[in-house]
Amino acid sequence: QEVPVLMITGMENNRTLIDAFHTGANDFVNKPMLEEVLMARIRSLLLIKQQYDALLRQAKAMEKVANTDTLTGVRNRHYMAEQGEALLKDPHSRPLWVMIIDIDHFRQINDRQGHLVGDHILAALGELLKRRFADGMAIRFGGEEFALLLPRTLREEALQRAEALRCEAEALQPENVPVTLSIGVAGSEDHPQADLNTLLQLADKALYASKEAGRNRVSYTATDTRPLALSDILQSA
Repeated sequence: QEVPVLMITGMENNRTLIDAFHTGANDFVNKPMLEEVLMARIRSLLLIKQQYDALLRQAKAMEKVANTDTLTGVRNRHYMAEQGEALLKDPHSRPLWVMIIDIDHFRQINDRQGHLVGDHILAALGELLKRRFADGMAIRFGGEEFALLLPRTLREEALQRAEALRCEAEALQPENVPVTLSIGVAGSEDHPQADLNTLLQLADKALYASKEAGRNRVSYTATDTRPLALSDILQSA
């Protein structure tokens, strides 16, 4: 279907023709052949090819719609459930880091500025995540919460990129509304046996530590016990 094959043959042995179809031929023309017949067969195969390509494009477009959050343009939770664990298990993707990102005081923004402004802020954050993390998987969890899966990244780079995201979001001010992020980070580098759900829980634990510490900061779960603030890590380095 991807490459139409037209066989030209001088044989009229049915067994040979059947074998040709079994090995991938789509049609055949017997010798001696008329040019009009040959061109008609070619046009027919090209039309089938065009129809196949159109169906393939449509299927890919529908798959993208099914796996994409329409408001923000990032992937949805369904896509993460389908692809996230496989990404973690792929040895070429490790170390893999997980970030949970939450817009601070988003409910107040919606109440004061209106849900339309809130939607524009979510869309702006989605664009920022796609631009800064094209090498990763950005997901909208729901509401004002996002997740990031960042493969092939070492701890120091993952934390630096989380802090850079926090700073850029703070400077963004979509719809002239000040926006800050609280971010929690966890990775397979520190938890090599953890599955994706466990890493998400550890990152979520760090996110709550960021919020309890005053919001607008990055925290990192290095162990199963106490998340660390990125500022504390930098001070001890």
